[in-house]
Amino acid sequence: MAYQKHEPNFWRSIKRGDIISLSDEETLNESMEDGEGLSAVDFTVNAAPEIMTDQAGCEYLMISLEASGKTDLMLFVIIFDGEVDVKAFFEDAECFSPNSRGEVIEDGNEWIFAEPEDESNFDFDDLEFAKVIDFDDTTYTMKATGTAHGNFRHDSELAAFVTEYDLTEAEDEECTSTELLIIEKFRPEAEGFVSLYFGYKITLMDITVLQA
Repeated sequence: MAYQKHEPNFWRSIKRGDIISLSDEETLNESMEDGEGLSAVDFTVNAAPEIMTDQAGCEYLMISLEASGKTDLMLFVIIFDGEVDVKAFFEDAECFSPNSRGEVIEDGNEWIFAEPEDESNFDFDDLEFAKVIDFDDTTYTMKATGTAHGNFRHDSELAAFVTEYDLTEAEDEECTSTELLIIEKFRPEAEGFVSLYFGYKITLMDITVLQA
């Protein structure tokens, strides 16, 4: 029933324990490098998916996936006006360690933020994410949609900023991380937690779901 993957309610019904098989080019290449041939990889949904809705009515489903011996992924499903868009993202701990804004800057990762007007006197909470991110001979540019703000369905006090970027320049012509994603989760009167992901778009044809 491949047509179901085009339906928003299909993705909203994903739950912990479901199996999501990926056969996109990036996954197949990783299988080849692991000596497994051109084979799809079965990932397990290892936590209840998080669903955030922004002020424009766009839904973001964050589905955590794991498979033995493979890179953990987050399937990022965007639902807007009845249309479904799916991307796969992964974290690179060597590049960026998830943390609070203050710790991110202390770690030397201030490059995700735009420079404050007064570098000697500013509040971490007032910093905006950079429009253009340059690092390791790659450049990512913020999408025209800017930073979305929304709340999570399972916890109305938990909110997040979601900022998406497109790869615009890479010295390495074989760079496959065509998108960058910053997610900052926070609660009222509490310190936020910033995560950064690299990823790429997946066609629905490259996804098979076996619900538990």
